[in-house]
Amino acid sequence: YGELAVQTVVFPSVYMQVFQFYQMENKKEDAIFAGAIHNLLVDGCTPEVMLVGQMYCIPPRQYEVSPYEKAINELKKITWEEIPAQKLQCVLMAYRAICGDVAHYYRDYDKQVLLGADDLLPIFS
Repeated sequence: YGELAVQTVVFPSVYMQVFQFYQMENKKEDAIFAGAIHNLLVDGCTPEVMLVGQMYCIPPRQYEVSPYEKAINELKKITWEEIPAQKLQCVLMAYRAICGDVAHYYRDYDKQVLLGADDLLPIFS
């Protein structure tokens, strides 16, 4: 808890200065990454494009929230969190949402479908 307390006090006061320094040092790499993300969004960022295993490419059902919507919303929160522990909490909540969506989709199947780290790697990389 001590580390979290220090992060809560220190990070908000230095985050913007450190982030601005990071941006200056990584401008070229960030531009390449931003271009790749833009292309994904324009071309349609689907689980298949992200190399997610076919078993986890859940089709949207009528009148339901889109598959993985909760996870997407959790991951969006990362951009405005300043404290590393809070960013990790967003990732953990996204992981739990993904597992919940998969479990919900396969709830009527005889076999339980479980996600492993290798299954999630394409999503988080």
